[in-house]
Amino acid sequence: MDLSERIERRQMRTRDDRLLLDRSLLSPTVHLDEPVGRAPALESLLDAVEPVFEGRLPPTLAVAGPAGVGKSAVVGSLFRALDQRLGVGGSIATTTRGGSPQRSFATVDCRHAPTPFRFYRQLLCQLGDAEVPAHGVGTARLREEVIDQLGPQGRWAVIAVDHVAEAADLDPTSVRELLDPVADSVSLTWVGRSPPVDAERTVRIEPYRHHALTDVLAHRCSRAARTDAFDHDDLRTIAARKEGNAHDALAVALGAALLAEAAGDSAIDREHLTAASAAVPEGTVHLDAVLALPENRRRVLAELLRLDPAPTVGEAARDIADQTDLTAGTVRRFCYELSDAGVLARHGGDADARGRDPSHLTPAFPWLAFAGVDDVLSVADVRDRVEREAAPLATW
Repeated sequence: MDLSERIERRQMRTRDDRLLLDRSLLSPTVHLDEPVGRAPALESLLDAVEPVFEGRLPPTLAVAGPAGVGKSAVVGSLFRALDQRLGVGGSIATTTRGGSPQRSFATVDCRHAPTPFRFYRQLLCQLGDAEVPAHGVGTARLREEVIDQLGPQGRWAVIAVDHVAEAADLDPTSVRELLDPVADSVSLTWVGRSPPVDAERTVRIEPYRHHALTDVLAHRCSRAARTDAFDHDDLRTIAARKEGNAHDALAVALGAALLAEAAGDSAIDREHLTAASAAVPEGTVHLDAVLALPENRRRVLAELLRLDPAPTVGEAARDIADQTDLTAGTVRRFCYELSDAGVLARHGGDADARGRDPSHLTPAFPWLAFAGVDDVLSVADVRDRVEREAAPLATW
């Protein structure tokens, strides 16, 4: 950020009395155009895709690392920049005789594209300017469009495939089959905690060091909230407690800011941070994985959060059915699906003959942050739950 931008931001905040100016900048699901503190990772990735600068496809690549280290953010940022410079409409893109760009860089997030149809559609939306229909066409038609885009001689694409392990109907083999007609024109970059592929080259991204994660938080918080809303020592504490996991650290920061805003406070204090931390379970599922769920599943999660903590599956099914147009049987099925996906945790109770109903349900995702970014729930809806779960905890 240059000096004029810093001054402009100060002027804006002086004119705006709100505590939280842009909550999206604290959301773990929002990636900045240029990730903070990830220059070495970007350099390693640039080394791995070096052939693209000579007009050649790079080798198959795997980008690996634990949760919350910024794999998706780094790859997404790099591929967007490469596409702007070398790809469709890029300033130095090489073109065919007909004027069509030869190179494309695209990212398909299998959380949001878990089926062949949606995979093709998300890819096509990045390969050209034409609108890609979401309905009224079949998978075969979209497959033909991909062939039209990448089949002509001289055209190729580097495609990052993210979170394939989380897709219901896709795996590395099926993704390769989807792209088999254009296999000679495609290089794949697999992104995940431990991508299940034999890549020619692997780039591993390590957890943030405490000082680097503190810088990430400070960068985001300085843009998301009013000046001095966060104490820098508190940001260091978040970074230390979350041990290099930017997703969890941002979820705490967002939750604390939401609580302070709801209370009408002028700054985020340790009590806000303590309560927000209680709403980020250990080993939490990524917030984006929850937002990628169908709306009816997210509404079940919202209703579950409005209930007393840790209901049994049977209690949750009955009470949620009373508040929605879903049957108790449907809610029960959704609860088991969400549990199998790791979004809900089932624990406790003495098993009956089926070993199910006595289990109690608790959220395994950052539920306060969820309330702040999804319209199916509000912070006011979970305020009582926040107070109950934070009460036994020692203030940070």
